[in-house]
Amino acid sequence: MTARDVVRALDEAVRRHGKPRHLRSDNGGEFIAGVLQRWLEQRGIVARFIEPGSPWQNGVNESFNGRFRDECLNRELLDSALEAQVIARAFRDEYNDIRPHSSLDYRAPSEVRAELLKQAPGSGQARQAGPSLRPELASTDITNP
Repeated sequence: MTARDVVRALDEAVRRHGKPRHLRSDNGGEFIAGVLQRWLEQRGIVARFIEPGSPWQNGVNESFNGRFRDECLNRELLDSALEAQVIARAFRDEYNDIRPHSSLDYRAPSEVRAELLKQAPGSGQARQAGPSLRPELASTDITNP
């Protein structure tokens, strides 16, 4: 993945979810590249780097990476990039909507989103609950990541 790939992915994430205050990452070449640093600066997003050799400083991401590798990638033999995208998106959808999470008292994210919408449909919490709450932003087109 190049810095330009990261910029494209971040553009899409910001379009769908809004602009974050900061981006935490490791010190990989794609994250320290000038093209990404300029993109972040132009949008007022602060770059926060973990210390080299300190993956525990980004524990949530490292935990997800391990789960994704163990529960998705290591279980599949992938024949093409399209197949990898389809399988990864299926895993993402299950993880983000169906699978119970310990941080949510072992409830599924879709349950929590539904509760937030019932409590206060226009609240900040409901807006942050994800793109599935905003059908106009939801995308099911697997050929256009």
